[in-house]
Amino acid sequence: MGCFWLSILPIPCYIIDKIYTMCRKFVWNCAHPPIAWSTCYKDKSDGGLGLKDLRVWNKALLVRSLWNIQSKKDTLWVKWINCRYGSSIWGWTTRKDDSNLFKKLILIRDEIVRIAGSNFVAQNLLEKWFNSNKAGVHEA
Repeated sequence: MGCFWLSILPIPCYIIDKIYTMCRKFVWNCAHPPIAWSTCYKDKSDGGLGLKDLRVWNKALLVRSLWNIQSKKDTLWVKWINCRYGSSIWGWTTRKDDSNLFKKLILIRDEIVRIAGSNFVAQNLLEKWFNSNKAGVHEA
């Protein structure tokens, strides 16, 4: 269930911080925890608890939504997005009345383009990431 919500909603940082606060209080019922919370994200084999970083997980699942739009996945939502905003995610620009999800997808797209160096390389990266692993992001 959590994976679904993280894939369709950009979760605000203050909400993630509140979730982390509740988790810390649950795991350690003290004011000063014995280890840093960031250590909990490490694999169990590396001394962590194997938890997922919600910020990273949210961004990865939103990137998957970008890939679904790019690959023109046959879903009602992708068809609506392509009808509303045009067929190419690489030419989109944000407008004042756009949803928070759309604005976040554009920010993530721009970050991928900045890292990749061009739209063409970014498109190829998305294809490579999700086609090399049939499921893309493993859903638990």
